[in-house]
Amino acid sequence: MRWSELTIPTLRDEPSGGGSPGLKLLIRAGYARRGDAGLEYLDLGRRSLAKLAGLPFSGRALVLAPNSEHDLDPERFATPGVKSIADLAVFTGQPEDSLIKSVVMAAGGKLAMALLRGDHALSEAKLRAVLGADVRAASPDEIRNAFGADPGSLGPVEVTNVRVLTDEALRGRQNLICGANQTDYHLRNVTPDEDFSAEFADLSATPETPESTLTQIAQMGRDESGLVMPPMIAPFSVLFVPVNVGDDAQRTAAEKLYEDAKAAGCDALLDDRDQRPGVKFKDAELIGIPWRVTLGKKLAEAQVEIMERRGKLSWDIAVNDAVEFVRARWDKVVMS
Repeated sequence: MRWSELTIPTLRDEPSGGGSPGLKLLIRAGYARRGDAGLEYLDLGRRSLAKLAGLPFSGRALVLAPNSEHDLDPERFATPGVKSIADLAVFTGQPEDSLIKSVVMAAGGKLAMALLRGDHALSEAKLRAVLGADVRAASPDEIRNAFGADPGSLGPVEVTNVRVLTDEALRGRQNLICGANQTDYHLRNVTPDEDFSAEFADLSATPETPESTLTQIAQMGRDESGLVMPPMIAPFSVLFVPVNVGDDAQRTAAEKLYEDAKAAGCDALLDDRDQRPGVKFKDAELIGIPWRVTLGKKLAEAQVEIMERRGKLSWDIAVNDAVEFVRARWDKVVMS
C-alpha cells in the first residue's frame, strides 16, 4: 500500500492522557488514537492486530524484546509504606506490567506463592488445577511466619520453603520489580528463571487479547527512536522510501521495487509523500517496520540502502537485488 492512502497520524511528542508507555507509543506511532468513544485503532494498528489474531498460537510463543538491553543484578531498595501494585507503580515510575505480583495461597495444608504480571489477576481455578487441592488466601500471620515480611513486600528470590509458581506471561521478561521479603523493601532487576527458579504455569485470570499483546510488544519492543516491531506482526514487512519523490529516477525505481516486492509476497509499503527526508526517516523509525529501503543519491550507482530496524543494521545493495535481499533477511530473522 501507499502511505498517502493510509491514516498514520504520527506525533513527535508523547501524547497527553493516561495509559501505559506501550499504549502511548502506539498512539505516537499512529497505530491508534484517542477519540470521543475511547481508543480507536487505525490502519497500522488494525493490520498488526489482524496478524496477531491470525497466529496459530497465543500472543505469549512470540519472542519479545527484553525490558532492557542487558540483564542486571537484583538490587534492593526501600519502599516505605508501599504495599499495593498500584502504589508501587507510582513510587517507581514503572508500568504495572513491569512489576511482579506475589500472591500467597494455602492449599492442602501448605503455602504456595503464585507470581503474576502486575496488571494481571490470579485465577484460583487454574491454581487449584495445578496444585490439585482447594485453595484459599493465606492469612497475614501465615505469610509473616513463612516469609518474615508483611504482605505487600513479598517476592520469590531466595524462597525455598514454599512452592513458587510463575505465570506464563512472565516468561522471557527481564529486569522486573518484586518484593524483597523484608517489610518496606523491594528488589529491582529481577529476571525469572535466573534470579529464582521459575516453575511456569498458566495462572492468570486476565485473558490475553490481540490488543493487550500489541500493547505489551510496544512496551517491550522499542528503542529511543520508536517501535521495533517483530516481522510476523509488523503492519508491513518492508518500507520503500524515495528521498525525493520529485526526482523521476527515484520515484520510478521506488515504484518498481514496491511492485516487485508485492509480487514476491512481501507486505510492502511505499512512502509516496512529498516530505523532507528527515521527516520520512523519523516516521519510518517511529512506526517500526522491520526493513527500510532508501532510494537516494546512491541510486546513480544503481544501489539502495537497506536498513534493518532492530539493531539499525544497514547495507548498500544493488537495486536489482534489493527485494531478494529483504526476503532472505526475513527468512533468517523469522526462522532463527
